[in-house]
Amino acid sequence: MDLLIDVNIALDVCTGRMPHAEYSAAAMLQCTNNRGKLWLYVGSVQTLEYNLFSELKRHASAVTPPTNIQIMRHTKALLRTFATDKHWLAALAEEGSVFDSEDPEDEQLIRALGRFTPGTVRLLTRDKKLLENHPDLAIAPLQYLQMPAEKRRSTSPTSKPSKTRFAPRSSATSIECSTTANTSWAQKSNNSKTASPNTSASNTA
Repeated sequence: MDLLIDVNIALDVCTGRMPHAEYSAAAMLQCTNNRGKLWLYVGSVQTLEYNLFSELKRHASAVTPPTNIQIMRHTKALLRTFATDKHWLAALAEEGSVFDSEDPEDEQLIRALGRFTPGTVRLLTRDKKLLENHPDLAIAPLQYLQMPAEKRRSTSPTSKPSKTRFAPRSSATSIECSTTANTSWAQKSNNSKTASPNTSASNTA
């Protein structure tokens, strides 16, 4: 079984927020150990960057606060690391007209799952609404870890999307973002060149 990674799961691992990060990382590792693939949705890239930037800024040192440019640089580095062993699932035209939905972003993810053979992929998420409304498509990290091994195991490449528009990335031995980078963020920011305090990060700060 493959897993499509929701934004909240990526943020768990990249920020190391506990206790969620431990379960999220373990679920992804279990997936790859069982020959499954980890997917990131192309349509979530901007949301990933914006939310991770906001999270890092919120928890930045108040004593020596880093600049927006420094935070964005750190954001991009964490996301590059996180995406290393993931496969990219393209956003298709039929997944764009979702503005009548209560949550357009969630609707896009659910529609994207429809491209896979039924039962070969689940959306890994902590979103309670998604889990309640789509119990056959969405699964929480702890729920995935408690699933019988034979159901998690991927025995054939049947989970390839029906419309193949993705770019697989190279494999890596670690699925986690650098937690060391997170813990030493304050020290690193002090050693970086100081940018203008009026500079914003991609106009999203």
